[in-house]
Amino acid sequence: MAKAQDEHRRKSAKEAYQVFSRKMNQLEDLAAGFDSGANNYDLIAIILRVVVIDNPKSESRSLLSTLGVGTKTRILSTVEPFNEGNLLPIMGLVSQRVSAAGARYEALLQNSPSGGRLLKVDDWLAEIVFKAGKFVLNRKDVIQLIANNDGGAHFDRFYEERHYRLSKENVLGWHVKYPDGRSEQFGDPFPAAIRQIAHEVLKMNSLLKAEGWLYEIASD
Repeated sequence: MAKAQDEHRRKSAKEAYQVFSRKMNQLEDLAAGFDSGANNYDLIAIILRVVVIDNPKSESRSLLSTLGVGTKTRILSTVEPFNEGNLLPIMGLVSQRVSAAGARYEALLQNSPSGGRLLKVDDWLAEIVFKAGKFVLNRKDVIQLIANNDGGAHFDRFYEERHYRLSKENVLGWHVKYPDGRSEQFGDPFPAAIRQIAHEVLKMNSLLKAEGWLYEIASD
């Protein structure tokens, strides 16, 4: 009987699509807010997690998987393909900016030197976007660290080591030296990285709208 009730209460593809559309609208608003100076990257990370990341341990499925399109969808990668022979630190999602406000990382947005590639969702999540010595993170790592540990959906009292070393100890090693002899580190790369991932997902949504097939699935 309980199983029959569960089946009866199962959410339809149309309902899942409505949630997906709402999350995309929220992501657009949060991205615009971030660009205007809002410190909301943790909220952006929550939406990214809900849209693209499956959690087999809790049987939680992403919206893309719930819609049954997780293997069909392609997401834009704005990161240069990973080169194992590159010994320099990798910061694929972000660029560096020095202004009157100081040195900081910023999202590449459409200014990616790679021009962009379309990847399967799993390949996109697994693509390495940060590397400094032994500290390596892919997109899934970045999203989950902010959503699950840094106050997005949860706040962990203890830093995950890669998060701490990149955000607090400048393990990437980049800094700027001013004419007066001062030296300044570029700071925490995670806010800008989350913003860039949001840019990639929003581009995916634009592509889905243009192709139209997802809307047809949800309209059945």
